[in-house]
Amino acid sequence: MVFRISIALIVALVLIAGLAPGPFNDVIQSGLAHIIRSTGWLYLLVVFITLSFLMYLAFGRLGSLRIGGEDAEPDFSNASWMSML
Repeated sequence: MVFRISIALIVALVLIAGLAPGPFNDVIQSGLAHIIRSTGWLYLLVVFITLSFLMYLAFGRLGSLRIGGEDAEPDFSNASWMSML
């Protein structure tokens, strides 16, 4: 049910954007400006807190935690992980 509603909304937005690109762009731009104006600080705060938490995990005592035990070997090399990311 959720998938069908999502597809219907996407199709509707694509049709509206295709049939009336100027007014659609105006509405989207004004909505984006309003969101940035009223919640830009919240976005920056969430990003800062997330990055701080990730840095704590990476460089804290949990950063050297080996999942799978002491003798566990990784399935992929660092280069493979970077290419997958």
